[in-house]
Amino acid sequence: MDINTPSAKATGKGPIILDGYDTAKDSKGKNYVDRKLKQTIQAVGNFSAKYTSPILKTLQKNDSQYTNIDKNGAIYLVGFKLESVIVSASQQIDNSKVIPLVNGDSITLTNICKAGTLSFNASRTAGGLNDGDCVSVFDYVRSQGDVGGTLELSWLMNGAIHKMIFSGVCVKNVPPLTLAGNDVPDYNVQLTYSNYTDSDSPAYNTLLDK
Repeated sequence: MDINTPSAKATGKGPIILDGYDTAKDSKGKNYVDRKLKQTIQAVGNFSAKYTSPILKTLQKNDSQYTNIDKNGAIYLVGFKLESVIVSASQQIDNSKVIPLVNGDSITLTNICKAGTLSFNASRTAGGLNDGDCVSVFDYVRSQGDVGGTLELSWLMNGAIHKMIFSGVCVKNVPPLTLAGNDVPDYNVQLTYSNYTDSDSPAYNTLLDK
């Protein structure tokens, strides 16, 4: 229905708004209903973190008991609380910097560095390294002399899988022990990364080729 038809205007109630649409205006300032409201639905708990490392590949090759590590040295990490911040990432340096000059002038420097730090909030589980316990996995990797790896994070948004891949991943810090009484404490596991890409990015399919 045209909201600007005489019959609509004659009601004196203003434009008719259809359910599920917004009241954006066209170039003439009139309401229109041809842009649907954007909704995002994220399924909680549908999160996976796949870590791949040459160190785990060697471990799996030399010891048959590590059945959950695949032949490429990849394992899915576990030990994350449902009602908690699971992982966060921060940049190592800013991508732009302003150098003030006299008389109010300035020079702006930019860079394309995407390196940074990842922080997992994980709880130690009884499964250990073979079951992908986050604390155990990264504690082992750092003890063997880290050579870098890849971390693939996946979750569901609007029914579709969203992914981010971090490369050049190295262990920065793993607390050896955190215990609590009537509670399950978090281990703040920190990793560094040299680059990342998002499945929404055109460069997503090229990262692993580098």
